[in-house]
Amino acid sequence: MSDKCGGELIGTGGTFTSPGFPSNYPISVQCDWLITVPRGFEVELIFSFFRLEHDVTCRYDFVEVKEVKRNTGKQFGKYCGSISPLQLTFPSNSILVRFYSDDMITASGFQAVWRAKIGTVYTAGALRRASTSFRRPS
Repeated sequence: MSDKCGGELIGTGGTFTSPGFPSNYPISVQCDWLITVPRGFEVELIFSFFRLEHDVTCRYDFVEVKEVKRNTGKQFGKYCGSISPLQLTFPSNSILVRFYSDDMITASGFQAVWRAKIGTVYTAGALRRASTSFRRPS
């Protein structure tokens, strides 16, 4: 696990945290993690701990997830406040996770696990959702 502020995370899984976790994160920081799993898989993101400054519209401190594939920049979600555990699956093999804190209130931050998850399976003109997760051998 690393409290490094951002970076490129490539493979089948790993962990990352907000800077300073489990202590409070610093003010006025932006960290971007680019997460890429193998083609044919989706990114599953699990926040085992999530505590940021609360605001109804998440305009102060937040975690934002965007699509990277096809450079659409489509926002999948913006999250703030206290939400634990939070488990999310994104229909892409590459996502950008952005953590932003403003210049006022801080909190404990987050701890996250990411992993490759089997995505949508295309068979003979039909779609079905696979439910098996890809796990790294122990």
